[in-house]
Amino acid sequence: MNWLYTRGKLCAAGLLALALVLSSVDAPAPAQAQARSCYEAIFEMRETTLPPMLGGGTIRRLVKVGEKFDEACYTVGDDRVNQDNAASVAIYCRPEGIAIWDIDVTGRGTPLFLVSHSVVQSLPQPLAENTLLAEYGGYRLYALTSGELQLNGPPDWEGKSYEFIWDGCPQPE
Repeated sequence: MNWLYTRGKLCAAGLLALALVLSSVDAPAPAQAQARSCYEAIFEMRETTLPPMLGGGTIRRLVKVGEKFDEACYTVGDDRVNQDNAASVAIYCRPEGIAIWDIDVTGRGTPLFLVSHSVVQSLPQPLAENTLLAEYGGYRLYALTSGELQLNGPPDWEGKSYEFIWDGCPQPE
């Protein structure tokens, strides 16, 4: 009888320890727009005291209590003008002109259109009104009276339209 009681205590202690270890294992994370490397895990030391009937003592373990997001992950890291990793479009200043690329949900780009620097240079300065330079695939590139350029995109699934204004691209000499 004593042996069974001792064996039961050991078995219960083992099951409790296993349950504590399993409770600190990461659950599968929900799908994220950013890579896992954008997150740093935050851990805390937790202690659990076993009751005397389970042999007493203390179990210490590290438990994941959260994650910290790296703000640098909001940027794309290539040479696009609009460094917004959630944008559905990429704007590039190229020697031949302003290149507009459509970016799909997986992050792959497809060229939409290119506006040569000569088109921008041919505009009268100052502009009397904002001027449409090009339109394709729901995207519109404007030259503004302020001297800036603006790209407008079609509405997304929430009905929000993309808008990006910048100083323009360096003109070739």
